[in-house]
Amino acid sequence: MADLSVLKRAVPGEGVAIEETEQYLVKTASDTLDGTDAGYLILVSAGSGTITITLPAVSTTYAGCVYRIVNASEDNTITMVIDANGSETIIGIVATATVTLTNTKATSKKGDRIELVGATATGWHISRQVGTWAQT
Repeated sequence: MADLSVLKRAVPGEGVAIEETEQYLVKTASDTLDGTDAGYLILVSAGSGTITITLPAVSTTYAGCVYRIVNASEDNTITMVIDANGSETIIGIVATATVTLTNTKATSKKGDRIELVGATATGWHISRQVGTWAQT
């Protein structure tokens, strides 16, 4: 785990502002996640190119493990690829399992995100998505 920072924002509640703190990691190059990255907001930020985030093997994480990965680069700047580990799959956009999800440079927007949950012994399930993600 590297580049651990804290993001603070005001959350309205009962007529008063409550401060909510969220820890995040910044990834500026391709990387393989591990169990210590789970639960953090993972911000992918680069000037250009393709950034590949490889998920850990589900068997090396805990049940219900969540990864939230966000494009923090400017619109139409990077291609972000989320790669399942080995033969594991990602299920959720359509019924067919896939091995990679791609947020292409042509359609990428700052704030595009994907949330993945380690739900089975063979792969990950998409629990939330924002933006255009192609399955391959």
